[in-house]
Amino acid sequence: MGREPVSREELLDSYRSPYRRWLPSALKGYGVHYLAALTVLLGVLAGLGAAVGAGFADTLLSLAVAGVVAVAAVAAWATVVGARLIRDRTSEWRPDGEDALARVRERRPHRGEADAAIAHVEYAVSVEETRRLVTWAFEPLLAGDEWDEETVLIRGIPRYEAHAVERLEYDATDQTRAGEQLVEAQERAAALESDEIVRARLELEHDAAARDLMLSSRPDGAW
Repeated sequence: MGREPVSREELLDSYRSPYRRWLPSALKGYGVHYLAALTVLLGVLAGLGAAVGAGFADTLLSLAVAGVVAVAAVAAWATVVGARLIRDRTSEWRPDGEDALARVRERRPHRGEADAAIAHVEYAVSVEETRRLVTWAFEPLLAGDEWDEETVLIRGIPRYEAHAVERLEYDATDQTRAGEQLVEAQERAAALESDEIVRARLELEHDAAARDLMLSSRPDGAW
């Protein structure tokens, strides 16, 4: 899996207050802070010019007023566009009640063995109508993570990116053997998830200092 493991608390926290977290980035993207700073500078220069009786004071004041109008207009537009983008992005956070793969993940027999503190990759087995047992890997996504369109997106909070890691044909006419194969596939899925938990724990322990430095240097509003 390409993404670094994170704590479950950090994973869920990334989904909180999306508008407060991301709207400042939209405003920054449209350069509102630069326009505001320039407007303030023009206002200060106009005030200084008026204090010394400079002839350009009125011109600077007019530019400052125009700057206020421009800042308000650009900020309003950036807010509308940013809110629309955030709304589209958070639409993926509303779970799809008809999602069969979501139920496969939630009902995996070894679900109780998952690590409650770490957001790790999970594994579960589905029984397909095409007489195949498919083992799926479910990778948790931070709120700002993009998902690979070649995989399956599991909506909700958090979202998961699912892809098949093993496919096994089974004989539907032999119910006993098919049941044994399902149990074996579920046991392999449980082992894969157990290995993933160990790997995630070790990586978090070994890279804690580096991760803290990376997160502290990343803007709070990063997408």
